Amino acid sequence: MDTRIIKLNIKKEISNIGNSASAADTMLAGQSLTANQTLVSKGGKFELGFFTPGNSQKYYVGIWFKKVATIQKKKTIVWVANRNKPITTNDSSSSELKLLENGHLVLLVSTKSNYSSRVSVWSTDSTTSKTMNDSSVKAVLSEAGNLVLTSSSNGNIIWQSFDHPTHAYIPGAKFGYNNVTKKSDKLSAWKNSEDPSEGIYSLELGHSGSIDFTWNHSLEYYTSGVWNGYYFSDLA
Repeated sequence: MDTRIIKLNIKKEISNIGNSASAADTMLAGQSLTANQTLVSKGGKFELGFFTPGNSQKYYVGIWFKKVATIQKKKTIVWVANRNKPITTNDSSSSELKLLENGHLVLLVSTKSNYSSRVSVWSTDSTTSKTMNDSSVKAVLSEAGNLVLTSSSNGNIIWQSFDHPTHAYIPGAKFGYNNVTKKSDKLSAWKNSEDPSEGIYSLELGHSGSIDFTWNHSLEYYTSGVWNGYYFSDLA
């Protein structure tokens, strides 16, 4: 894969005039991305921004391979933030992905009743239990395809997209089973090529280490069997 650095001149919308524009792969607290703006990883491998799948009239925020496309020149999407809460065409021009001063990354859209009023349809606050109040936070799109929120004051990772996979697994991402919460990470297929919301097929890691495929979120139709340290029992 061609990994030459792509230099892009991306204009950032800055809500807080006191903040200067960040680098192409970084968003600082108070800054935002609109429908025609993106973040690009330093090596130019991944890009984050708004997209419309196929001929759909709905908008989503996602991460895709910058240089890899299908024969039809469609984006190869690897992660979708608001997969179950799309933005309509009417809302797209006033929508923004914003890093708030409290450290949360939110996707804001205008309400139908009040164009100047915006509501959140997705946020990192809804996918993490960590209490955040860090104006020094920054969002960086890594060359591995991971969107990472870190505290500039101590370097700690506050949130990352690798901990919240949607439909695709890429090297380095998290995929496991939590023995405390009894929940596993899950990959869910798109409903169709123009609708990234959760479809009826999913893949997850079982508590015994098996890889399980389920239909309609409940019926298991394939399992790899238990991992014994060398191979999966049902694949031997």
